[in-house]
Formats: sequence, C-alpha cells, structure tokens
Amino acid sequence: MHGPATAGWLLVALCAAAGGYCLLRVRGSDGGERRGTAG
Repeated sequence: MHGPATAGWLLVALCAAAGGYCLLRVRGSDGGERRGTAG
C-alpha cells in the first residue's frame, strides 16, 4: 500500500509544480508575445 500511495502523491506534487511554473511564466510574459501575434 505504501508504494502506490507514494507514487500518487508524487504525481500530484509533479502536476502542482508544473502548473505553478506554467502560471509564473504566463504572468511573467504578461502578453508580450500575445501583442506580437495579435496584430
């Protein structure tokens, strides 16, 4: 039981870290690339 539970929590942590990193990148660029593609 310990193995699968640990693997599940590792997946949750990995997804949370990837999501947070993606949000930070999107907020950091703040539409710089969007302006270039928009017009």
